[in-house]
Amino acid sequence: ANTDRLGRLVRKLLELARADVMQPASESVDAGQVMAAVAARYREQGLAVTLDASGSQVAVAIDGDTLDSVLSNLLDNARQHGRRDVQVWLGARPDEDSVVLTVRDNGPGISDANAARVFEPFFTTARSQGGTGLGLAVVRALVRAHGGDVWLGNSGEHGSTFHVRLPRATER
Repeated sequence: ANTDRLGRLVRKLLELARADVMQPASESVDAGQVMAAVAARYREQGLAVTLDASGSQVAVAIDGDTLDSVLSNLLDNARQHGRRDVQVWLGARPDEDSVVLTVRDNGPGISDANAARVFEPFFTTARSQGGTGLGLAVVRALVRAHGGDVWLGNSGEHGSTFHVRLPRATER
């Protein structure tokens, strides 16, 4: 168990280091395709994921692997902190020059005291379950490296909501 935990910690540290020096990708990807692939993968792993990609059929200025990593970290976070039967909803809403992706769960939520710290590296309330406290720090670094932002929306005893704003890809 300790070996697995150290392995996860090293992988997350490498992800965070890579994100901190990452340059915005010149690539773009269809947000809906990546969301669908991530949702399908997590469903195969037993997580209840509902996908509403109706507003996500738009290219965003980020490569597919990086967007996959962002969404995977958010779904891992929901699974780790949620109840055994946690359900996750994944959606998107296009804005004029960006797309806002939303990841919402029905888990126990995040307390007001912890809400201000969730993006801090190494902050975790799940260290005993193998949490590294790096997942949300990695998400923020990756998203900001691509000109976007991520924030915690509603959170309380009925779950948490994270929003990721990514710029639309420019036409080439």
